[in-house]
Amino acid sequence: MDGTQVVALHAGFIDTDLSRDIDAPKTSPEQIVRTTLEALERGDREVLADEITRQVHRGLSADLPAYFQTTAALRSHAGRPS
Repeated sequence: MDGTQVVALHAGFIDTDLSRDIDAPKTSPEQIVRTTLEALERGDREVLADEITRQVHRGLSADLPAYFQTTAALRSHAGRPS
């Protein structure tokens, strides 16, 4: 690729007019840009731009997804096999 860099940007809600009526944590556009530029400079192929995105990524990347871990823990406490 003639000097083209492709990067996957993952972000939760960004504090813009589009999300103004959503009552949830939001990241400033400036922080998204800063995080993305830093990743581009490092040559990263993926950007997890905010904490909620990093949490989701960790949960989906775990050996046993977080939602299964929670279910197994609940069953264990109830005395049922996981």
